[in-house]
Amino acid sequence: MFFLAGTVSLLLIYVILWMQMIVSPAERTGTDFIAFYTAGRVAQEHGIPNVYNIAYQQDVQENLLGFSLADNQPLLYNHLPFLVPLLALITQDNYVASFFLWMLIQLALYGASFYILAQLPSNLWTDKTRRNLVVSGILFFPIFVSLLLGQDTAFLFLGVSLFVYGALHKKDPLSGIGLALTTVRPHLTLVLALPLLFKNRKAFGYFSIFGGLLALFSVGILGLEGTRNFIQILTISGEGTWHGMKETSMFNLIGLLTRAFTFLDPNAIHIIGWSAYILSTIILSLFWVRAETVKSYQLSLAILFSIFFAPHLHYHDLSLLIIPILLVLGSGKLPVDQNNLPLVPLAISLLLIFTQPVPALYFSLPYFLLILLVVFMQKNRGWASR
Repeated sequence: MFFLAGTVSLLLIYVILWMQMIVSPAERTGTDFIAFYTAGRVAQEHGIPNVYNIAYQQDVQENLLGFSLADNQPLLYNHLPFLVPLLALITQDNYVASFFLWMLIQLALYGASFYILAQLPSNLWTDKTRRNLVVSGILFFPIFVSLLLGQDTAFLFLGVSLFVYGALHKKDPLSGIGLALTTVRPHLTLVLALPLLFKNRKAFGYFSIFGGLLALFSVGILGLEGTRNFIQILTISGEGTWHGMKETSMFNLIGLLTRAFTFLDPNAIHIIGWSAYILSTIILSLFWVRAETVKSYQLSLAILFSIFFAPHLHYHDLSLLIIPILLVLGSGKLPVDQNNLPLVPLAISLLLIFTQPVPALYFSLPYFLLILLVVFMQKNRGWASR
């Protein structure tokens, strides 16, 4: 009864929020999807090599919005090139129709991801528990936020799901393919890939092959000038000053420092953040080297490290938190009846939704959840699904 009530409540909330967004021209063009739509339109009108031309991107967005933008006001498409052919395929003159198509693709990817996660080893789960965990996992609030914004987080999520499944089932090619997909967020990929280099070089080799193929494909469709423009946009993104970067809204270390120490110069915060990012990746690698085998504990810690120390991370990327949550729920270490485990993700989602109007809770709860997961894992260091 509680599971059904929670599921229906979340679905109703999500449908209402989605409809409010899509029927409002200001809201739907204010989402991140405008950058993906822009990439698709530029590819159609000027060719894929010109996708990262800032002037072309600005022109598309001005035509869509119906008014002029300041030089640093367009929401730039700063994502990886290998998604551009897909964007060019699904982008239409009708912005809303394009948004729906993109959302359906993301939903399909999330569905595939949870099918994979449902196969994670746990002798404690019944078939009903697995099924309900998949439902509550797909309804995880940050996942809905990624759909509401029109982000490409589902590609990242599928990559991490394949990586975790491959690591726990000793399927190195799947781990490699998964890591290659996570390059939609290269800064997250490094945190996961470097420890693998020291622990499982065969899986890292598969990642190098598949990641290299994606890189060659990207350079091939962009050409020399297009690659230069891509690097330029990455540089702009790294500075964090362009419209849409919103470092004060990030849920990583840099976001925390930016909000907590407003008197600090942004460059100083970047130095601290990037230094912690590099140091944490090294520490995580050493930790993996010392472990006899890669278990759920090490994988969960890697995901949590990648979230907190990544130089760029917004709310929709917190979708990854559901993976260590599922691994914890499968550990058998929680004092919760197995039939009630699916209620945990539902309760977390409802808590995240209803605390949104309070800024202090909105920004602190994800960090609190992250800390709880780390504390749990430290107290159960021998825990492993396999």
